[in-house]
Amino acid sequence: MSTMAWPRLLHHALHDFAIPPKEFWRLSVVEWCALHAGQNAYADQKTLRRLMNEYPDEKNRLKNESS
Repeated sequence: MSTMAWPRLLHHALHDFAIPPKEFWRLSVVEWCALHAGQNAYADQKTLRRLMNEYPDEKNRLKNESS
């Protein structure tokens, strides 16, 4: 029977993702795996531009709405 390395996982959540312990314990294993997998993924230029347009900074969002 293998055991989970909870202290290491909690440390990783706190320091790499800034997830407070209370929220960490609410995550499902699927959610944790999705977060952890995303850490090793890199966005290409096209994906980065799409994300920037979908989730603009507040300053840019207000600028774009007034145009």
